[in-house]
Amino acid sequence: VSTQSTGEERARRLEEQERERERTRRELLRRDEEYARELVRKDEEARQRYSRMMEENRLRRLEEERLERERIERERLERLERERLERERIQRERVYRESDWAERRALEAQERELRKFEQQKQRASLQTDEQLAKRFALEEQKNRRFGWYD
Repeated sequence: VSTQSTGEERARRLEEQERERERTRRELLRRDEEYARELVRKDEEARQRYSRMMEENRLRRLEEERLERERIERERLERLERERLERERIQRERVYRESDWAERRALEAQERELRKFEQQKQRASLQTDEQLAKRFALEEQKNRRFGWYD
């Protein structure tokens, strides 16, 4: 009886050990799979961060190139304007030297008219949208008061 019970006991212990080994094996597999998923997730996050960084660098480079082109164009326009003003100045000096008193007076009058026109143009351009809106509102108010509608 005792040999049979030790054999059964031994068989039960072996069975228990086998079940424990199987549980351990499944747990290790589960951990390995979890670790692999975590590595894949971290790799994907790193890839996305790298892509974002590359896109930001590309956009920053495009913006810098655009600003550089604008700066070059602005400098070119300023240079052309300076050259135009210099040619006009030289032309005026030539006219002053070559023309008689009447022509000089006519040219000075033209310049005064031009300055006056430029000043008027500047004053007109200084009208703000707010002033225009007020004028429009008053006009609309007047139309309502007198029953005129567009």
